[in-house]
Amino acid sequence: MPPGLRKIQFCSWGLLLWLSIGSAGDAPPTPQTKCTNFQNANLLRGTNLKVQFLLFTPLDPSCGQLVQESSDIQNSGFNATLGTKLLIHGFRALGTKPSWIDKFIGTLLRAANANVIAVDWVYGSTGVYFSAVENVVKLGLEISRFLRKLLVLGVPESSIHIIGVSLGAHVGGMVGHFYKGQLGRITGLDPAGPEYTKASLEERLDPGDARFVEAIHTDADSEYGGWVTLLG
Repeated sequence: MPPGLRKIQFCSWGLLLWLSIGSAGDAPPTPQTKCTNFQNANLLRGTNLKVQFLLFTPLDPSCGQLVQESSDIQNSGFNATLGTKLLIHGFRALGTKPSWIDKFIGTLLRAANANVIAVDWVYGSTGVYFSAVENVVKLGLEISRFLRKLLVLGVPESSIHIIGVSLGAHVGGMVGHFYKGQLGRITGLDPAGPEYTKASLEERLDPGDARFVEAIHTDADSEYGGWVTLLG
C-alpha cells in the first residue's frame, strides 16, 4: 500500500475512533437509582426518633428509595395511580433492622401492584420498651405529615393501607385517628399489649381508625405481651 494511502487510512480510523468515544462521552449517563437501607441504631448516639420513609416499587422491589420530601416522591418511582401500603415495624430492642422486612416487602409486591413504603424508625424504637412507647405519638405525627404530601400529589385516602406490626399497629391506629377514620385500611399484626391494655381509643388501634380495620393475633396473651381483645 502506498505510504500516502496508508496515512489517509490511519487518519480515517483515528477519526472514527474519536467520534465513537466522543459520542459515548457526550451522551447523558443513565440515572442510577440510589438505594437506602434501614438504620442501625447505636445506643451511644441516643434513642431520639429518626424516621426514614423508604419506597419499594414493583419495578424495583429490592431497592429502597429515600422519599422524605415531596420532591423526593415526585422524582422517585412512586405511582400515584396505584394503591399505597405503609409498613410500620415495632419495638427493636437491639436497634437493628427487622430480619423479616425484606421478605415481607417482596411478598406484598408480588401480591399487589402497589407502592410499598417502609417506615424505618429503628432510631426511636430501640433501647427500653417504654421509651419506644413514648415515641409513638411523635411517629404518628411524622407519618401523618408524610401522608399529607401524598394526598397533595393526588393519592386518595381510600387507597392507603397501613400495616403495623406489634407496636407499629398502634402507630397505625393513631395515624388513622388523625385522619378521622378515612384511610382505606389498617392491618394490625400482633398488636402490642404492654402499656396499651388500658389506653384510650385515641392512643391505640381500634375499629374506627379506618374504613376497614383488621387485627391478626398469633401471640395473644403470650409471654411476649400480645393483645387478647378485639381491635378490628
